[in-house]
Amino acid sequence: GTALLLAAQQWASQRQLRRMVVELQSKNYPAICLVQKLGYDFSGYHERYFSNLDIALFFSKVIG
Repeated sequence: GTALLLAAQQWASQRQLRRMVVELQSKNYPAICLVQKLGYDFSGYHERYFSNLDIALFFSKVIG
């Protein structure tokens, strides 16, 4: 997971994109810990976002 997110950040940075947003299911505690460890901040949620009606949590990070 760490390698994938770091590769995505590098890809986005090379294309001069300014922000990454990650969406996670609210019950995916390991992934939440991972994105927080990598410097992503909680930026919102959406109820019934996924097909199983689970809540989505959004985390974002400024890159560049």
